[in-house]
Amino acid sequence: MKASIELLLTENDERALSLLLRVALPQVTFFDKDAWDEPDLKTWDSIHKCRTMHTFIWNRPSVLAGARPLDHLNLRWPASGPAISLLRPRLDGSLLRAGNMSAGVDNNDPARDVMANFIESVWKISKQFAKGRADFVNPVTREITTPRAYNTIVGPDATAWCLADDNRFFKNYSGNFFLRPSAQLESGKAAKRRRK
Repeated sequence: MKASIELLLTENDERALSLLLRVALPQVTFFDKDAWDEPDLKTWDSIHKCRTMHTFIWNRPSVLAGARPLDHLNLRWPASGPAISLLRPRLDGSLLRAGNMSAGVDNNDPARDVMANFIESVWKISKQFAKGRADFVNPVTREITTPRAYNTIVGPDATAWCLADDNRFFKNYSGNFFLRPSAQLESGKAAKRRRK
């Protein structure tokens, strides 16, 4: 089982989402990618407090022993116990570059059901929190090129940040595409009519 979703969140969104996750899942905590090698794993109560852009969402009672390497990412993951990888979104001038939340579990892993339930809970809470949507747009004309970016969630503060300036855009994680919040965009035909 593998799951992945793109995130467009500001630091305020990270704070709010962390709080919602901790209310629904009281054992959840967050830690930095490089914390694996520390003798006492330093965890945080919010995503925004993490020191690195690559963090993990961890169901704390789980055992971290027996981490196995993922060669293609040069990271270590827990062999048992739910943890979700989170590459945090980042502001880059007038762009909010998307992050990515992903998780996978081996179907033969004894912790498979626990991990699957944890992933499902985190996804559900994240999607309920970040109800905003985004469309792919031409950054010059602002016309929609592809409506609704699927598998992407947009936080309410990220939406407000983008709408505060016509020259602000989201940029997706997996490509070189520009997006704007869906609710405030016109279709390409409507934009053309308006310009005439």
